[in-house]
This record gives sequence, structure tokens and C-alpha cells, in this order.
Amino acid sequence: MTCEDGFGLGDRTPREVTTEELESRAVVATMGCSSPNVSEVESSTEIRDWALDDSAGKELGAVREIRDEIENRIRALFDELDDRGDDRSTGGRFDHPGERSMELRAANGSDVEYAKDCLRESGLPVDIDREDLYLLVGRVDGRPVGVCGLEVQGSDALVRSVVIEPEARGEGRGTTMVEALLEHAAEHGIENCYLLTTDEEGFFRALGFERIAREEVPAAIGETREFAEVCPASATPLYRELD
Repeated sequence: MTCEDGFGLGDRTPREVTTEELESRAVVATMGCSSPNVSEVESSTEIRDWALDDSAGKELGAVREIRDEIENRIRALFDELDDRGDDRSTGGRFDHPGERSMELRAANGSDVEYAKDCLRESGLPVDIDREDLYLLVGRVDGRPVGVCGLEVQGSDALVRSVVIEPEARGEGRGTTMVEALLEHAAEHGIENCYLLTTDEEGFFRALGFERIAREEVPAAIGETREFAEVCPASATPLYRELD
């Protein structure tokens, strides 16, 4: 299931977490189960039981819902710890996953060719040489790791061309890039953002997007190539109002 989000756990081996490790953290979350070590914690560590449904024996759709709920709760917890400045969540310094060493910049020159290669390999439109498209490229240690774009239609915009290199997935790079894209949109007067997705609804819902009926999508967005030609009719339209 995690492979759908760009990373796999098939080669990982669970290990026991010591009481000392638990006591060094600000919050310990259990997911409907616990261990003897948790009951032995005597420090100021806060224990939260999220009491999630057991995925065993459930249909794939139900398992995806549980996975998305875990992701949403983890993101909310990161935000909470960040707001209160507690650095024990990572044993020394708090960072959202993937934010370190990420350089973001508007695409130009060689970036555009890189973006076209990424989009072409992912089967996405490469029509990015246009004035109504803002393209953002992410780099780690000077190497490009992803791209995402914003096709502007008045006060509305279409989030498109989101591609993260396979080796950079599962590190929060996509979240960082899309959040930066939305911040840019808000700063430039965009009021509403729309997108289509076939298999990443949970990812975008964690970023504040909600489902919307196709007939409720503004005409200018509905007439874009992504809506009218590229994405299948089964793709889910999502929407977010920007602050």
C-alpha cells in the first residue's frame, strides 16, 4: 500500500523501541495497539492512542482510507509540534520530512528541458512554454528532484505537472513543493486552485483539497487540456480555496 505513495516497506524489519527512546520524545502515538514499554514511560512524554481500525481482512478501499487517516494525523501532529517549538520529536531538531536541503525556484533555461523530460516520462503534457503557466523546480544538493506547475486562469488556477523523481519519493518533497506552489498562487491573487488525480487523492486532501463535482468547476478550468483531453473521466476533481 505504501508503494502507491512512492516508497515501499517490503525490505524493512520492525524493531522494538526502548523505553529510553520513548521517554526522549514529546509525543508517542499508538495505533489501536500498544506495548509493555509504553506503559513504563514515566517522563513528560504524552501518550496518544489513535485507536485506528485494524486493516486486516478489509477491502482495498477501506485500507486506503486508514492509510490516509494515518497520514493526515501525522501531518497534523507535525504542525502542532512545530507551532509549540518542541524539538524532541526528532531527538534534537524538528523538520518536516524532506524540507532540509530543498531549494525551490521558478523554472528557466535548462530547468524547462528537465521539466519536459520528467513530464514526458510520466505521460503528462509537455506544453509548458506558455505565459499562463508558473513552473517550480525542486533541487536537493544542486540536483533537480521534481517539478510542479500552476496554470493560471484569472483568479483560478489548475495545479498540474506534479512529478517527483522516484529516488526522492517518500521524503516529503512533493508536499514541500506543492505547498510552495500554493503560497505563490495566494501571493499573486489566485483565490481557488483545482486539480485532477487518479490515485493521489489522499496526498492532496492532506494539503487541504476537497472533492468537487465536475459541473462545479469553472468553465476556464474545465476547458484546460488536462480536464478536457488528458485525464480520464474517472479522475477525481479536487478544489482548495486559498486564504
